[in-house]
Amino acid sequence: MTKTTIAIKTSKVVKRTGFKVSDTPYDVVRPAGFNFIDYKPLKKRNFVSEELYYNHRVEEMNYKAGCFEKLAETARTQGSAADRRKKKQIVQAQEKMAELRAQLEGQGIDVDAILAAASAEAKS
Repeated sequence: MTKTTIAIKTSKVVKRTGFKVSDTPYDVVRPAGFNFIDYKPLKKRNFVSEELYYNHRVEEMNYKAGCFEKLAETARTQGSAADRRKKKQIVQAQEKMAELRAQLEGQGIDVDAILAAASAEAKS
């Protein structure tokens, strides 16, 4: 990946922070003594040039766009929040059933026979 350097203005000295471009624009290589309170939120006047500011904004917006794409993909493949909740409940119920089955089989009980008998009763 490429590495961009962002120069941030302070009252007396211009401090440089290394900005690694990787998965997120927030992977910042912080210099010694870096304090987020002094630099948050970054505004246009905090940058040495407009070009650096707009490059920073582009990286920030690309990151946010990626997050929204992931959310859209999740919604598209897994449905609404209610559908995802139901799916989670089904998975939890299946895990409990597998646990109970293992316990019963450990006690020597034939679970398949019990299920077959229950299925036959339900059909009658």
